[in-house]
Amino acid sequence: MDAYVWQAVLLGIIQGLTEFLPVSSSGHLAIAQHFLPGFKQPGILLDVLLHFGTLVAVALYFYRDLKDLVLNVAVGARHAVPLPEKPGWRLLIGLVVASVPTAAIGLVLEDRVEKWFESLSAVGAALIGTAVLLAAGEFAARRREKNVGARHALPLRQDPGIGQSLLIGLFQGLAVIPGLSRSGSTISSGLLCGVEGVTAARFSFLLSIPAVGGATAITLVKHLGEIQAGSAGEIAGYVLGPLMAAGVGYACIGLMMRVMKRARLSYFAVYCALLGLATMLVATR
Repeated sequence: MDAYVWQAVLLGIIQGLTEFLPVSSSGHLAIAQHFLPGFKQPGILLDVLLHFGTLVAVALYFYRDLKDLVLNVAVGARHAVPLPEKPGWRLLIGLVVASVPTAAIGLVLEDRVEKWFESLSAVGAALIGTAVLLAAGEFAARRREKNVGARHALPLRQDPGIGQSLLIGLFQGLAVIPGLSRSGSTISSGLLCGVEGVTAARFSFLLSIPAVGGATAITLVKHLGEIQAGSAGEIAGYVLGPLMAAGVGYACIGLMMRVMKRARLSYFAVYCALLGLATMLVATR
């Protein structure tokens, strides 16, 4: 099998594992690029296609939620019901609101990301930041379980409001920094502002759809000619890599939804902290 295909498959597995487990896919790609012989960061087209694979995983896993959201919004729009009380509108508004700071921060930091990607010390520091966020999120969830400060917690399964959505979107925007986990940042920020664990994870994963979907559409339009002119090996990689990302990603979403029933993020926090410290130590040699 073509070497490009093997790399695409490997990258698909890494993408599927690290996109939804709160350990930072970009951080792992940056570290792999420095330490694995012959490994290189995927081209922009393959990278976007791998993200598209994980987008498919989200759409398949939350198919019923997405279908209900569309139907409820369509039905609710026909009735004279106050907007906040319409089924599905709270979630839709939250996703739209959260996407605004994400897009704004992404535009501001876009030119600096490549420089950070090449800095092991920056990646290590961001991984430690992820660990701190995960630990803080679990601490907040445990306090919620014990009904300490329960008045600050949203009712079970209630989607985030505007304030919570803005905060979650802010953290998603900052997650363009390599080593800062998108899923970890959004789930933890949700827990910190009182959102229940499973609801925070569901909102986090659904929030990836507009961000990843938009970037995927724009990039595919720009690079359509590159796909058509690709070799057989490249085209096979463009297909198999995203398929692996989708399959592994689907399994990892299921794992995270089970983990978030008790909001136990400490294992991921320890892993990110140790990996971040090791990365920074190597970078200072």
